[in-house]
Amino acid sequence: MQIGIIANPVSGNVGRRLTAGASISSTHDKVATVKRFLTGFRACSDAEIHYFDDLDRITISALDSLRMKGVRIDVEPDGTSDDSIRASRALKGASLIVSLGGDGTNRAIAKGWSDAPLLPLSTGTNNAFATFTEPTVAGVASAFIANQALPLDLISIKSKVIHVDIQGESVPELALVDLVGTKDRFVGSRAIVDPTQYLFALLTLADASKVGMVGIGGSLEHIEPNQENGVFLTFNEKSRFEKTVKAAVAPGLIREVNINRCKIVPLSDPLICCGPAVLAFDGERDRYLRPNQQITCTVQRDGPRLFDVETTLKEVTRRGLMQQDYKRVLAHA
Repeated sequence: MQIGIIANPVSGNVGRRLTAGASISSTHDKVATVKRFLTGFRACSDAEIHYFDDLDRITISALDSLRMKGVRIDVEPDGTSDDSIRASRALKGASLIVSLGGDGTNRAIAKGWSDAPLLPLSTGTNNAFATFTEPTVAGVASAFIANQALPLDLISIKSKVIHVDIQGESVPELALVDLVGTKDRFVGSRAIVDPTQYLFALLTLADASKVGMVGIGGSLEHIEPNQENGVFLTFNEKSRFEKTVKAAVAPGLIREVNINRCKIVPLSDPLICCGPAVLAFDGERDRYLRPNQQITCTVQRDGPRLFDVETTLKEVTRRGLMQQDYKRVLAHA
């Protein structure tokens, strides 16, 4: 058995977080996060640790500090999102991938390995997919996950994915949480904080307790990860506004948002949208859609297998495994 670790050094970067008013996740913070995770994991499992050696050397710094051994995967970093894509491809076959990043990082991992077994630890700006969890206990839970000591269906769920076919292009795109069309004229990772620029959004989740587009959708509907649908929104049309809501469009920013339509979309039902627009996938503006150029979008349940730390440890406790020698139990799992 082996686990993989992919840490994104630019998640929660200074520019985007200052724009959004959120706290900054430094390289030092990320090394500390990996150290806490590794401490919990190694206390419970002797499984091999394979890691992507990012430009900031986050995981190897944590391993060296703890005097632990790991296996470096054969992927040279270039500082782009392709790093996470190539790293996840190289880790295919691992029992679990642990990611440090935000929704964009996990999207890149899914592009490299569509149904990866994934435990995401949040260090990004807007996080509807990644989990805010104490890394030490996430490490303990990961030991039981990696050694397959518990039934998958009890502790994980196949995540929903938005598949996007772009007219005139042969390679489809995907998003884990939200696909957003905006009036912006540029691509990049700067936070989308001006609601007057929104055109449309397709979401796999809607939850008012989240920040960003998922929270905006959650002001009208609540869509859980285990529900078999998504939600489609349109904004700022010339017709009379149907709803005006106040929502946290980014950390520290409350704005009024004019929503014309809010439609529940069953899995696999296609939606067609037209340009001009800039398309943002999980917060990353990646594509310009030309006037009258179409995209066809569907929400499907064929994404990464997402593991839940709290549910895993509840099941470990229920089975009495906390009262035993972890390594002995897992060695015979």
